[in-house]
Amino acid sequence: GDGAFGPFLKAYFDDLAYGHTDPPMLRDRYTAAFPEAAAQVDWDHWFLAPGFPAEKPAYDNSGVEQANALARRLLDGASPQAEDVKGWTAAEHIVLLDALEVSAEAQPLSVAQLDALGATYGYNGSLNSELRHRFDLLGIRSGREANIADALDFATSQGRMKFTRVLFKALKKVVPERAREQFRKNEARLHPICAKMVARDLEV
Repeated sequence: GDGAFGPFLKAYFDDLAYGHTDPPMLRDRYTAAFPEAAAQVDWDHWFLAPGFPAEKPAYDNSGVEQANALARRLLDGASPQAEDVKGWTAAEHIVLLDALEVSAEAQPLSVAQLDALGATYGYNGSLNSELRHRFDLLGIRSGREANIADALDFATSQGRMKFTRVLFKALKKVVPERAREQFRKNEARLHPICAKMVARDLEV
């Protein structure tokens, strides 16, 4: 259980910090600490067999299922309500926005739908980079000016390529000249590798 394994794992990391480890070393230390439990482990299967281990943990997917169900309702025309996402974690919002983005690849949401989502679920002005990024991508697809303007700012207010490059590539499809202008104004502030990749994407 956690009460026994937690201290074992912490000691394992502490003892081997700045060193090296391998699967047999983990097996040997685990066996020394938990001989009865280790005797029940098929180590050859865990180390050498292809595919996932048979002892895959059971995960609680209720949050994912709830987010996907809400996405389906919204895409079917339901109006967003604050109660829809009451108590949600950021991870659940990410699942919702990802599901909406998959659908938007074929049929972008309307600006009216995005206005309602942004206001009701708090995506307008969100300080969470993951949510901001995803909501801006949805809005860019739909030509929503609030998202386009925010994406132009967000793409250059931080330097993570997972946000900056993806946003600029999306902006190029909708407002290419504005994207290039924003990049040129901020190119010197970006990491050289990021700037080089974005410049290639924008063809500047």
